[in-house]
Amino acid sequence: MVGEKGQPVMSSEGARALQCGITTLVTHHPIRPTSCLLRTLRSLQKASGSECHTVDLRVNGTLDARTREQATKLLDTMSGGGVITEYGENRYPCVPRIESVARAHGENYKWWAKLDDDIEIEPEGWDALISCILAAEEMGHEVLCAMADPGGERGPQVLQPAGGVLQTLAVVPEGAQNCGDARWVPCEFVGDGATLFKMEAFESIGYDAAFSLGGADIDLAMQAKLAGFKSLFCGPPFAEHHHKECAPDGYDSLRYDASMIAKSSQAFRAKWGMPCAQLMMFEGRGRR
Repeated sequence: MVGEKGQPVMSSEGARALQCGITTLVTHHPIRPTSCLLRTLRSLQKASGSECHTVDLRVNGTLDARTREQATKLLDTMSGGGVITEYGENRYPCVPRIESVARAHGENYKWWAKLDDDIEIEPEGWDALISCILAAEEMGHEVLCAMADPGGERGPQVLQPAGGVLQTLAVVPEGAQNCGDARWVPCEFVGDGATLFKMEAFESIGYDAAFSLGGADIDLAMQAKLAGFKSLFCGPPFAEHHHKECAPDGYDSLRYDASMIAKSSQAFRAKWGMPCAQLMMFEGRGRR
């Protein structure tokens, strides 16, 4: 089931994915423990919710035979099945995002979600985020996405130039709105670790391939801000982050590849006329 140069390999139930409501992109690099990936997929199995749901699993490398078999069995239980794409090499985070959004466009999904392979989504997660988006739209907000609170590690943020550098600054979650058992706060940046997007919004904005490693989510948030979209930060915690457990030795050398981050940083300066503080921080942590 190895996809040749990024060609998708569909699970036995994958044909059901057509016309589904939600497609969730999960990206995985084999340097991470496979137990993390399988736990993420099991959480999606429980979080199918009221919408038809398929999973778009993209691997920056190849899976071993046992993990591929286990992942396929889990995808087959999704209401819309799933697709596994094994690139055979590290494509970095942005390429899988762009290709997954394009696939979702082609198959007429209403929602596109992104879930990191070190995060578990709660069973009610996607339904709660959909409810928050619909409630915010009733109040007049144009909404790009809603992020599931991962348990206090990241909160709602705003994008603010300070001293000629773009900062992502945490904001006090005042004025939270209730929606059933959920609450939401409008903001400008939430990241895409456990996030549900409106496909309609991607008609006017999208991920930029210039940000192959680092900055793609901030660039998307900048585009959204200019287009008048809001992001939502939604709780109670609808996700759980297992970062330390799923970041073994060698992982930082991939995540903070200094040369790749430097290219993204240069692209950000060229596009937005200012450096990005987050990318500058990542450059500092990179291994050369």
